[in-house]
Amino acid sequence: TLDRSSAASDVYKRQHANGALALRDPNSNVTAEVRLVGARPTLGEIARGHVVYPNAAPGGGDLVVTPLPGGAEDWIALPSAHAVSSLDYVVTLGNEAAGLRLVDGTLEILDRRGIPRLRMARPQVVSGDGRVLPAHTRIEGCAFDTSPIAPFGRAVTPPRAANCGIHVGWDGEGLTYPALVDPAWSTTMQLAAPRHGHVATRLANGSVLVAGGQTTNPVTTSVEVATAELW
Repeated sequence: TLDRSSAASDVYKRQHANGALALRDPNSNVTAEVRLVGARPTLGEIARGHVVYPNAAPGGGDLVVTPLPGGAEDWIALPSAHAVSSLDYVVTLGNEAAGLRLVDGTLEILDRRGIPRLRMARPQVVSGDGRVLPAHTRIEGCAFDTSPIAPFGRAVTPPRAANCGIHVGWDGEGLTYPALVDPAWSTTMQLAAPRHGHVATRLANGSVLVAGGQTTNPVTTSVEVATAELW
């Protein structure tokens, strides 16, 4: 059986695929629980550090969970063109989660000072022929901020609900199968896009701007990163 003491993940507490991923930022105590809608109550098995739920994902594919520092990455298998063309999650916000932000497909959960503490990085779809395609993200049932301006020091947009729907969709035209979708949920204690060869500049206010560089994706060994992050 699977429990919190499992080497697979300290934060991934769901024994079954339809259970919850518990996220907590230790610096702010911002918490959230994430559930994949339509997942089956399949018991997980640990395999090489991953948690595998056979045939448990919406559409009948496997759900494989990879532990991350402060979270986990879901790998949802799409076995054929008859599988689902979108995924839905329910995110239950803890009392210290003061707001939501959605910019360029990345979801952030903010504390009362407007600091992003938890995150769902922009999901990708890995086609059966090796292409990596972006997915799109939509928030349903909660209010959220969409400004690309850094959230620090700005007014926080209250979500106005404790349970928020997160819709992840993609264009299935031209996609080859089997394919994979990879929403990743974690704290913001690490970069959203791990990178090397980047520029890091300390700003006058003490923040650090990280820009450019290269990262790896599920298929290729190295790709250019056309984003910037502010710490």
